[in-house]
Amino acid sequence: MWLFMYICYLGIVVSFLCMLTTGIQGYLSAPLFGVKHSSIALFSIIIYLFTQTLIMFFFIGCGISIKEYTEEHNLSLDFRKAMIALKHKIFPPQMLNIGLFMALFIMGGAVDTKVIPAWSHGVLFIIAMLHLIKLTVIQHGGFRKNTAIILDMSGIPSPLNQSNPDNTSS
Repeated sequence: MWLFMYICYLGIVVSFLCMLTTGIQGYLSAPLFGVKHSSIALFSIIIYLFTQTLIMFFFIGCGISIKEYTEEHNLSLDFRKAMIALKHKIFPPQMLNIGLFMALFIMGGAVDTKVIPAWSHGVLFIIAMLHLIKLTVIQHGGFRKNTAIILDMSGIPSPLNQSNPDNTSS
């Protein structure tokens, strides 16, 4: 689990840097090392989508593991409910962000063919990047909460729950 989570964090950093580089290159309208904006955008969107898919499957896989573990050990359903609530908190903004970046990528083609003005593509880029920052904060909180659920389920006191005595495993 830990290695998978660290790979997710690495993917978040790499995809953010790729998207930022693509955006800066788009605003400057200059090739980067001789590579056109559209080619870097394609590479960046692939890295971004891979990362977001990996994160989604991380939480899905953890949810399945928690379900199986609680059934095998006759534990409270509170752990499963907490995991479901966590996924309900993470997945909607994640899907919105994926939609924003997909729309941004598609709009890039429309800007390239002069169907829509470039400024609209630039505005959507800023919106998508700001939302990505917000999503990253939500995902980080999700990774922390997921770890706390697993530690609590295993009987190991979670540092996350010790710092907030009102936090329960609901």
